[in-house]
This record gives sequence, structure tokens and C-alpha cells, in this order.
Amino acid sequence: MTTCHAAFCGSLDYFSWFGMFSAFRTERDYLVQTLQSPAFRDYPIHYLYMTTGNFDFALPNQVSGYEMLLQTEPRLQWGENTTFDTFPMRYHSIGNWHLALYNFLQKIF
Repeated sequence: MTTCHAAFCGSLDYFSWFGMFSAFRTERDYLVQTLQSPAFRDYPIHYLYMTTGNFDFALPNQVSGYEMLLQTEPRLQWGENTTFDTFPMRYHSIGNWHLALYNFLQKIF
């Protein structure tokens, strides 16, 4: 959630590659107010990688949040500069986030 609120929605002038692991509790209005504000709407979003585990307690919210994000933000195109992975047999835990970090680093380097 920190990545979403502090970096993705508030620092597009500094960052354009994002990894969000097991998190998404952001309202559509907030995304529009920040991402599409005059301050940030012209900055590129090079890549957004989101992940979760299939046993993560927040999985439904993460999936619906990601779908809402794709509908809200035209700079994100699934399969081009954003993906969402669900890891089998994983929870809301550091073991899941280690896999997510490994995969994310493969995408950005």
C-alpha cells in the first residue's frame, strides 16, 4: 500500500517502475485526483507489477483494485506495461513477497 500511495500516486515525477506486492486499498477518486492531476498526467508509467498469493486474505480486494486501476488509468495496458501474478500456495507473507521481488526485478532489469 505504501508503494501505491507514496510512490505510484504521489511521485511519478521521480519513479516510473512500480512493484506492488499483496496490496491495493485505493479508491478510484484518489487515483484520478493524483495520477491524472495536471502535476502527474504527462509522466510515463513504464511498468506496474502487482502480485498476491492465492491464499492471501486480501486477494479479492487486490484483483478488483487492479481491474479498477486498468479501467481508470489509460497509461496502463495489461500485458504491455503491467501484469498481475497470483502465486499458488502463498499467503500474505514474506515468502510470497520474495517471489514477487524476484519476478519484478526480472521485468525491470
